[in-house]
Formats: sequence, C-alpha cells, structure tokens
Amino acid sequence: IVANIDYLVIVAATTNPEPRRGLIDRFLVCAFHEGISPILLITKTDLAPLPDFIEEYRALGVQIVTTSSKTSDRDADVAKIHKLLAGKTSVLVGHSGVGKSSLINSIIPDLNLKVGEISKQHLKGKHTTTFAEMHKVDNSTYIIDTPGIREMGLVDMKPEELSHYFPEMRNLIHQCRFNNCKHINEPDCAI
Repeated sequence: IVANIDYLVIVAATTNPEPRRGLIDRFLVCAFHEGISPILLITKTDLAPLPDFIEEYRALGVQIVTTSSKTSDRDADVAKIHKLLAGKTSVLVGHSGVGKSSLINSIIPDLNLKVGEISKQHLKGKHTTTFAEMHKVDNSTYIIDTPGIREMGLVDMKPEELSHYFPEMRNLIHQCRFNNCKHINEPDCAI
C-alpha cells in the first residue's frame, strides 16, 4: 500500500466495529518485519472500555494512544496525536469505521475527507475511503489515509520466521529443539 514510512498507526475502535486482535497482530508482525515503528491508536474510548488485551501490547513495548469521540476530550487527544506524528510520515490502517479519516480531518481541518456512518445493521464501517492518499500536514509531516481493511495476509515470510516478529516469543525461540521450529506441534518446542 505504501513505502518509506516512519510509523504504522494501527487504528482500532473500542466498539462499532469491535477490535479484532488477529488483525492487530498481523499489522504488528508486518511492522516488525519491515522495521517500522508501530503505534496502536484506540478510538471511541468514550463509547466502550479498552479491551483487556490492549495492556498485553503495552507490556510488549507497543506504543498505545487513545482518543475519545467526545468533543471536549477530542481536541486534547488530537493535539497529542499530532505532536506524536510531527516530522514523520505515517500511515493509518485498520477496519472501515474506526475513525482514520475523521482523525485526519481533525488534524488538517480544511481537508474535509469524506467520512461515513456506521452500518446500523452490521455495526461496521462502510468503505468510504477507496484508495490510499498522502496528506501534507506541514513541511515535515505527512499522513497517509487508507481504505478499511477486512482481512490481511502475511507475505514474503516463511512460517519458521513468524515467531521472530512476536516480541513475547523472541527470547524463547533459541530454546526450541529445532532451529526451524514452526511452534505448532514440533517436539521440544519452547513456545
């Protein structure tokens, strides 16, 4: 989708749509594989509590940022996110309806990116953004908006390499009996 970025900002909502841990994991694996710093941005924190698994990501060293949909909290949250992304090129990824385009509109108010409503029937976002587009915040800050992603596969990665991109597994992989262990059902697997 993009190249030459500093941050992969994985955007997930507390609700509508529900966060999917498997998708977050895949994005994190891709970031670690490509040497890109990931940020997990949780939106709609005023609508539902943070999922329990978010603290597990924080314990692994993943930077977590939260934002509320409430106007009173939103301005401070957006200023914090803007400061974090300053001087970098960042791409926002996640499901449709998590607030990627809305966040960019808050950072660059004159942009007026199209945003859609959550489907009342499925409680998921509708595809409003149809292609990846880079937006200039200032002379050194760029944000790339992307279409919502429903599924994501990992490419250019061998199954035995996958564990190298999970921080919680890295310290254990050298204790496995076989150096090409896939950590599925091999004998004497440390994981």
